[in-house]
Amino acid sequence: MFKSLLVACIAVGVVTVVPERIEAQKGLPALDAEMKTTYAMSDGRQSTVDGHYYRSSTGELREDSPLGSLITNFAKRTVTVLKESTKEARVVSVGPPSDTTRRESLPPAKPVGEGVVEGFRVTKVRMEDANGGSQEIWTAPDLGLIVFSRVESRNMTTTRVLSKIRLAEPSRAVFAVPDGYKVNVDRGR
Repeated sequence: MFKSLLVACIAVGVVTVVPERIEAQKGLPALDAEMKTTYAMSDGRQSTVDGHYYRSSTGELREDSPLGSLITNFAKRTVTVLKESTKEARVVSVGPPSDTTRRESLPPAKPVGEGVVEGFRVTKVRMEDANGGSQEIWTAPDLGLIVFSRVESRNMTTTRVLSKIRLAEPSRAVFAVPDGYKVNVDRGR
């Protein structure tokens, strides 16, 4: 399961550490928020998991869920996956992507409106791909934060919502491997 979590995180592009992402993290406010992710299958099955999202003023990110925690450090180009049940940490060093055409292959985002979420102005965009899938993303530009996303495909819809957004610097301990964890280091690309 731990390996599956790591592979899933890498597969969805969470670990894309490129200079533009590093620069984009500079100057953004530190914050933490509750996170709810719902997976709805085409056969009617549904699962919802609660988690937490943290961002430091230096741009480090952490996402906690029942499956584990994911810590992204753009400056160090590392992603750390924590698995509490086994007290294991896997640190993956990530270089720049080898395929720079990825961004160009994304469908164009079409603005679908604006609104306010938790007192923050949001812009809403929607993208549709050639296979009938779609994505809707609501971003709070003042926070540099996606507060709502929905990814729909033929077999599954994934919805993620951030709430109870609090502007404050998280404890440094949030972005560190806890004492007592066995650390495995992968060099990545």
